[in-house]
Amino acid sequence: MIQDNVYSTVEEMLRNFKKSLGIDVVALAKNVAPPLSPKEIRWAAIVGNESEAYRNIQLRIGHGIAGLVWRTGRPLHEEAIQSKPKLLLDYPIARMENLNTVWAYPVVEHQEIKAVLLFGNRQNTAISDQQTLNNWASLSLNESEKRLLLEG
Repeated sequence: MIQDNVYSTVEEMLRNFKKSLGIDVVALAKNVAPPLSPKEIRWAAIVGNESEAYRNIQLRIGHGIAGLVWRTGRPLHEEAIQSKPKLLLDYPIARMENLNTVWAYPVVEHQEIKAVLLFGNRQNTAISDQQTLNNWASLSLNESEKRLLLEG
């Protein structure tokens, strides 16, 4: 099971998720704004990316995949994104990384969203192990994994 592993870096953890789930991209979005400032959400770590363009994406609460998950506190799942021009405008990470299917989940600590984890495929295909993803995404992370994601 994914949550039983111990990792030394966030990228190592994301690479394991990518390999275990058979997906193209795994990314972590975090608030990078100083304390007491409005939230500024950025993709802090990514594996499986085709370019470095994701580094230029700045999101606010309610905008983009990570911003929507941050605002609602609920998972987001979209399919056939590349055939939906409005979603391509709304989801810059999907446009820049040519993602067609995405799943995004909030990472919660002390009842507050601290990060968003994105899983994506470039093809319009289902994830190879949806049950594993759903189990993991219910945030059954052990404390050391959650700490690494939030601090790493």
